[in-house]
Amino acid sequence: ARRLLSEWGQRGQLIMSAHFYPGPFPSPTTLGYHAFLRGARQQATSLMAGAPLFLSEFWCETAQEMADMLAEAADMGINAATYWQFVDSAYTGQPGWYKYPPSVLHFGEPIQSTGELNWPAWKAFQQTIHDRTAWGGMICGSAGGQSNVLELVPVKAPEKVGSGARHPTSQSMA
Repeated sequence: ARRLLSEWGQRGQLIMSAHFYPGPFPSPTTLGYHAFLRGARQQATSLMAGAPLFLSEFWCETAQEMADMLAEAADMGINAATYWQFVDSAYTGQPGWYKYPPSVLHFGEPIQSTGELNWPAWKAFQQTIHDRTAWGGMICGSAGGQSNVLELVPVKAPEKVGSGARHPTSQSMA
């Protein structure tokens, strides 16, 4: 497998995709942002003959933090980075890619931030699925989106991010 990855990388047939979600379980990394990106770059180099590195998923609590992380990725030489959680909250009325009708919201959110179900709201939501009027639901991390992140990206990452300090949302164990 390593030989094939190396050959494909040398031929320009691979891109290394990396997802940065800091924090404790179930998040996949306890590394800080810089350490994670350095490790991903090293892995792309050692396994895939220097294949381009694509920061394809990451998340922070604020639009400005996400914008700063995009700038930092560029400053660190990451080949591509995507802010993938754009949400038009003015349209959805939610912080994600889903929209609940008043018949559901009358009972509150179907899924609480703790993961617990609000059964009356859930039953109303199920009805929207059965009658094909559902507009998605808050599952698998679909909340937490932001609008207009790209217009906040600075020309150069702020000193607090680019100085090597931990990103405010990351937990470094290194």
